[in-house]
Amino acid sequence: MPRSGGERKLTGKQEASLVATACAKPPAGRARWTLGLLADAVVKLTDHDSLSHETERRRLAENGLKPWRRDMWCIPEVVNLR
Repeated sequence: MPRSGGERKLTGKQEASLVATACAKPPAGRARWTLGLLADAVVKLTDHDSLSHETERRRLAENGLKPWRRDMWCIPEVVNLR
């Protein structure tokens, strides 16, 4: 049964390229990937003229990736309550 909605913009191979790029080191001078940087990189690798941020975000979210975020930990001070 076909799914509702429009056709996917990226093929499986192109989605794999997007995920692989997002998991790679960001370009020189950048701390992390942004959706704009990823779009530019994927456009260079595929035959697409452009790629929307929402298409990218959805494909990355399906794989549990958020390359524009950094993990940060906050370890609170232990307070002696005696």
